[in-house]
Amino acid sequence: MKLSDYVIDYLYRLGITHIFAISGHGNLHLIDSLGRHPNIAHVSTQHEQAAATAAEGYAKATGNIGAAIFTTGPGGTNAVSGVAAAWLDSVPCIYISGQVNVSESIRDTRVRQFGVQEINIVDIVTPITKYAVTVTDPNTIAFHLQKAAHLATSGRPGPVWLAIPLDISHAEIAPEQLKAFIPDNDRTTDVVLLARQIKETVALLRKAERPILLAGAGIKRARAEKVFSHIVETLGIPMLCTYSGADLIHHNHPLYVGRPGVNGTRGPNFAVQNADLLLAVGTRLNTTQTSSRPETYARAAKKIVVDIDEDELKKCWVAADIAIRADAKLFLNALSDELKNFRGKDIRLWTKRCAEWKKNYSPVLPEYLKLKHKVNSFVFIDALSDAVKGSDLFIHDMGSSFSCTMQTWKVKRGQYVSSNYGLANMGYFLPACIGAWFGRKKKQRVVALCGDGGMQMTIGELQTIAHYKIPLKIFILNNHCYLTIKHSQLTYFNGRFVDSTPESGYSAPDFLNIANAYGLHTASITNQKNLKEKIKKVLAMPGTVICDVLMPDDQPLIPKLTAKVVRGKFITHPLEDMYPLLPRKEFLKNMDVKPLDE
Repeated sequence: MKLSDYVIDYLYRLGITHIFAISGHGNLHLIDSLGRHPNIAHVSTQHEQAAATAAEGYAKATGNIGAAIFTTGPGGTNAVSGVAAAWLDSVPCIYISGQVNVSESIRDTRVRQFGVQEINIVDIVTPITKYAVTVTDPNTIAFHLQKAAHLATSGRPGPVWLAIPLDISHAEIAPEQLKAFIPDNDRTTDVVLLARQIKETVALLRKAERPILLAGAGIKRARAEKVFSHIVETLGIPMLCTYSGADLIHHNHPLYVGRPGVNGTRGPNFAVQNADLLLAVGTRLNTTQTSSRPETYARAAKKIVVDIDEDELKKCWVAADIAIRADAKLFLNALSDELKNFRGKDIRLWTKRCAEWKKNYSPVLPEYLKLKHKVNSFVFIDALSDAVKGSDLFIHDMGSSFSCTMQTWKVKRGQYVSSNYGLANMGYFLPACIGAWFGRKKKQRVVALCGDGGMQMTIGELQTIAHYKIPLKIFILNNHCYLTIKHSQLTYFNGRFVDSTPESGYSAPDFLNIANAYGLHTASITNQKNLKEKIKKVLAMPGTVICDVLMPDDQPLIPKLTAKVVRGKFITHPLEDMYPLLPRKEFLKNMDVKPLDE
């Protein structure tokens, strides 16, 4: 059997239905085997970064492993941003690249290059993969594939990389004689310790007067959504979602308060900062959640942190009173068993207070609705979230299309919401939409939101969209600038704009003309009059639609966490004190915990 045929068939046996690829001389045997396989489809993108990102989007949307194939040299290096995005978001993907013939490789010499388009891609991607190897012996292919798949999906998931030299890819092998990979007993959780920690957790939950549950994407990675929903109803305590866990619960759930953090809103930030107990499951509590001053985060709360990654628990960013190393599903199932006949304190007043914060501090301010020319992004996203169905896939990009979405989007029951949360690479949305659409078997509508800057980063993938007739609805928040950068330059650099406005080097094209060149449908929204009807009309249009939404280039992006200068140093405000600062009387009314003396 030809080795490249074996590789593709192995990926099929993993349950992969689509592989994203770009052909090149270094991977032609793999590409040929992919094209001949009767049960697995190939999707051709325009750039390797897009192929890598599409595989990540596929994996997120399906819960299965994603796969992409590249050629040697620039094929691999082009893919690195997509690999890094999968690494930081803990997404299982198998990336396979070609490589020069073994006899033409640099091997142990100190030369920079020997073979055509040769680059040591394995050393480049090793820091951002769980396993990276060059296959130099055809009889080890089963071992490396099996090890890669095991590591990608076990523990904290992540990407893996196999570089297969050209002469190895067309070698003949006997599958029944190949050495197999036998995984070690890699149990990550001490079940005896877990049982004790579960009892300690329940004891703290029983005593808590202001408890908060913070749910992260680790719950989704563990496929623990069902038991998580049961826990929410059993505990009956207010809950928050991280940005990457945004679609774990619908907006109208009576216990849901919102998404806290530096790009969060006042309500959920008040909730977490006033809590006396924080149960954080499947979240690494990074700086976007806690701010750059972890000592101020949930400072009056006992903190129970559940993470599968021991290194995350050891990083000492936020000191946990109980640090539980466990898969989210394992923890939640064990907690569910221990919660039988659970009865905590009467927290109805606390639950009511959290609900009031959610209601009283909407990011859509009344004055935004009065805008006569152009479209406020908060107003638009609020209307779009009303119009998009619970069965739709919603994928958004970075910049204001990220921050405004995380503050405004109202998740419907069962709705899929996704972005890239760790690397946060502009242009992510377009190839991620491609991967998600194929992953969901082309059966669900995909709606996307981006900015004009992000649209330009991967704009070539509009050809992929057009070629495969993907009925994607893209809304571009077009403010003709890098608005988030512009605001930072206003705040911290005295308004010295560099590379953020048309006058300082950044500009955007006419996206509708570009869409027409790709044969795509177009629309534009230039004001807020009858906004909901305009959005519904775009969503009802056939095929792919690019809708240009004209947004002010000076729109405030608030609330947000800011810093002040104290003795020449930037000191970030605590999460509860977002800009624009509330009148002190109103602020103090919202604080059960003593405010910091600043």
